[in-house]
Amino acid sequence: MSTELRKDLKYLGKMTSPGGVYKRVTFEGEVTIDGDLDCLEIKVNGILNEKGSLKSNTGRINGFAVVNGNIEFDDININGELRVDGNMSVDKITSNGKLVVKGNVSSEELDINGELKVKGNCEAETFNLKGAFNIEETLNAGDINVNLYGPSETKEIGGDKIHIQKGGDNKLMEILSAILSPLNIYKAHLKADTIEGDGLYLEHTTAKVVRGNTVNIGDGCEIDLVEYKTDFKKTPGASVLKHVKV
Repeated sequence: MSTELRKDLKYLGKMTSPGGVYKRVTFEGEVTIDGDLDCLEIKVNGILNEKGSLKSNTGRINGFAVVNGNIEFDDININGELRVDGNMSVDKITSNGKLVVKGNVSSEELDINGELKVKGNCEAETFNLKGAFNIEETLNAGDINVNLYGPSETKEIGGDKIHIQKGGDNKLMEILSAILSPLNIYKAHLKADTIEGDGLYLEHTTAKVVRGNTVNIGDGCEIDLVEYKTDFKKTPGASVLKHVKV
């Protein structure tokens, strides 16, 4: 549908509306959408219950939103909490809070300050996270940069450059403690079966197998097997049961 035929939609207060095709959508308060919503721009200040799928060029969630279907955006900014029952395909995801996806996540750029939970796979060109994550299947990204502020877990991690370290920003720790809970903020550790990439630096990580061209195992790591091609380093504060040059 052309842009000229799209109309704006704005709701204030507690409302229920059918889905549809719109230009700019603004929700202030508590809104339930009974159907798919297709728009060019959406802004939520409050609570959104989307019972269908949500598609937009740009979006901003300030508050809490639940989408029962899929999400497709060019870029989305989350300040609060977003829960998606389907798949999430967004070129750029910026989240300051909590993002929960029951399907798969596909993105060019993922920038998370807080908590990420994905039941399926998570794929991105760049994956930047300060906080904690739980990806039940695989994390696959070209550039992975993680600052751990809570317990994190996934089956497999694959990428070109993988940098995982324990976060040490006290101010950020205070902010994230409201999201991750004070009990978990001091349990910053990653658990994975396999981690594979070109250049790897790992801290506070437990893994069965780590493979890479250059591998640097830092403090707090417990690794069963390291397979490397060019270079292998390990700090005294790390445990590696076996390392093999291949």
